[in-house]
Formats: sequence, C-alpha cells, structure tokens
Amino acid sequence: MRPHKSLAALAAVLAAGSALSVAASPAHGAIRSAAAEQYIVMLGDSYASGEAARFRGNNASDLKMRCSRHNTDLAYKPTIGFGCHYDLTKVYEPGTEQEGQCHRSPDHAPIAVAASALDLKSKNFACSGASSPHIIDQPFKQQEVSQSRLLAAWLKSRPKVKAIVLSIGGNDLNLSDVAKECVKGYVKPDTAGASDRKRCHEWQNWLDGNYKGVLDGTKVPHWGIPTASGARGVPSAIKSVRKVMKDAGYGDGTYDFYLVSYPPPVPPSAQVIKSGWAWRVKTGSCPLSTRDDEGHRDDFTWFNTFAKKLNAGLGSIAAAQHVRFMDQGHALDGHLLCQQGTEHPENAAQAGSDRKSEWVRFVTYHIAPLPSQGSPQEPLHPNYWGQAALGNCYAQMIRSEYTAASCINNETSNHQTLRNDSTTRPSAR
Repeated sequence: MRPHKSLAALAAVLAAGSALSVAASPAHGAIRSAAAEQYIVMLGDSYASGEAARFRGNNASDLKMRCSRHNTDLAYKPTIGFGCHYDLTKVYEPGTEQEGQCHRSPDHAPIAVAASALDLKSKNFACSGASSPHIIDQPFKQQEVSQSRLLAAWLKSRPKVKAIVLSIGGNDLNLSDVAKECVKGYVKPDTAGASDRKRCHEWQNWLDGNYKGVLDGTKVPHWGIPTASGARGVPSAIKSVRKVMKDAGYGDGTYDFYLVSYPPPVPPSAQVIKSGWAWRVKTGSCPLSTRDDEGHRDDFTWFNTFAKKLNAGLGSIAAAQHVRFMDQGHALDGHLLCQQGTEHPENAAQAGSDRKSEWVRFVTYHIAPLPSQGSPQEPLHPNYWGQAALGNCYAQMIRSEYTAASCINNETSNHQTLRNDSTTRPSAR
C-alpha cells in the first residue's frame, strides 16, 4: 500500500546504472582498444543533464527516522543528531546542484551510463531547462555562454570525439509551464482551479496546431527567447553544433551525431492505476485528470499522445538535417508515473530494485512549513532507474550502425532493445 502524503499546493513540474542490462545490438565495428580515450559528448536539456537521478523510485516518507526515504534518496547524508541532512553533490556536479541550477549528474545521466557500458569517456554540457537558443548563442543559468561555445572551448584541448548526442526541443515548447497549469487546475477545487484548467487546455490546443513550427524555428511562441542571430529551433541548434565541430577539424563522417527524443512521463488514462482525486493527489502524486474525471479534459492521455507527436517531429528534423535519430518514446514502458503494475518502494530492498518501481519522479509539494522532497525541478523527469534505462538505450545506439532507431523497454524482462528504423529515413552520419 502506498504511503499517504499531506496535500499542499503544487510548486513546479517538468522542465522540458540500474539492474537493467544492455541488450545486444549490431556492432559499430570493433571499438578500438584505445576507446577509453574517446569521448561521447552530450548537449541539451534536463533529459540529458540527469535531472531527478537523485531518487531510486518514489517514496513519500518524510519522518525523521526515514530520512533516506527507504534508501530511495541518493543525496541522504547520515549524521549524528536531529533532522535530515542531504548532500546534493552526491548526485549533481558541484556548482550545478542547487535549485535553479543545471542539475547535471556526472554518474547517472544517460551519457555517463552509456560511457561506462562502452568503456568510453563522457563530457556533458546539458543544463536542465535549456532550449534551442541555449545551444546556439545564449547563456543559461550558471553557463556564461551557450553550450555550442562551451563545446568549442573544450575542443581546444583536442579530445577525441566519437559521438555527439543532442536532446532539445521540449523547453522550446514550454511543456513545463503547460504541465504546471494542468496540475494546478486538477489539484485546486473546481472554482479556484478553473483559470488554471483553461490555460492548460488553451496551451494544449495551441501546441497541437503549432508544435512543428516551434520545433523547426519557423514559429516563435510568445515565450520565445531571442537569439543574437535570430536563429532558433532544433535545426539551427544542430547546425550550430556541427559548425563548432567543423571549425575544430571534425569533418563529416569523422564522428557520429545523434538527436534523441523524449519518453512520456505518464501513461494514457486507460493504463493509470484506478483511483479517484484524493488518491491521485495525496498518495500517487500524479495529479492529472483522466477520461473518468467529469468536467476535466483527459490530461494523462494528452501528455502521452503529445510525446509521440513531438518525437515524430524530431525524427523528421533529424532526417532533414542528416543526423542519426533515436526515438525514446517507449524506453520507459511499464514504469511511467502511476502506471498500472508500479508500486512505491516500502523498504530498502524494494528501493534497490527496478522491477516494480516507477522510473519517473512523482510530483512533490513545496510549500512551507509542510515537508517536501528534493527540488521542484525534478518532478516528471526520469529518476535514477529511468536515467539508467535511457543510458542503456544510448549505449546500444552508439554501438549500432542504425541511422534511425527506437529504444523499447520489454515490460517482462525490464531490458531495453533497439529496433532498426533506418529503412524509413535516409542515411545520416
């Protein structure tokens, strides 16, 4: 039975190595014995930085004798005395660990998991909350220049780059604020939440009709971030990274360039654990509406379905820009937030297993003096188990010769496998 949590107001949500084993995939030629000297490089947003890798599943315990939340909180720091103590640098790089910072995990981000599996080195420039302008020419958070410029500066040390991986687009679409409005509209009483629900559904409708233009940079929404060059969108982000690599002496064919997509954080409503408002808000911590909520839109299904649209749009951009593409839309299947068959770990043994855990961070409530867990940046992101699954996907992708592929979690074995989609798209390198 899942633990009960006190209801409070929502603060914030989604910003745009586990027991899992790396399944066999087509060899990308033999990785040289000097492979450990090669780097795989990550640029992008929270799905690349390792946001929410702090938690091995979702546990609502905030009692002092359970400060580690049944060993789900990797930042827990045992101390003598009263109170719970946490060291965020156990999970996130120093200087990126605080609220409002990049939350970059050196050990648990997908690129780090993949590098370990492949005996390669990794370099991660990703920052939680980043959008395409922050790849191209805009600084962000504690990054004083864009990620492309950070890459250019690092390349001056002449590292050997095997592959570039880019995760971008979700924050161009402002999905974090859309999710926030939807959750507030569900949590609040009907009258109080009416304006939030209205904004949620207006934004959903706008994105359904305009997401392609935002992704390719031809449409700038009202929340758009200006860039010095006027360029924005995923194609421009790809071009900016490619130019940096060319200027550093990496011509076409000397490294692999991958664009990756996003797994949805929630299942469609038909797969949500059967429950009412009180359970979903107070216990399950997945406060979104389903098709069974009278007077509400089916937000679970919208977010799940929109992820498929987003991923298809990114796949089309990858093909047009001649970069490789991996669709991660099914990488966390069976372990989405409040999906049927998942459980909250109730003891340390359960926390050490991915078998029935959710692989997505639940929505926690941040309002004093009520207890809360972690950062409001972390909800609705892949947690420790989810990051490990995505890292396994990355490793298989980098090993393979596929120009386009889908990573799919086998819900029985909890292993990810790579499906070759290359026949549907032109060769890219």
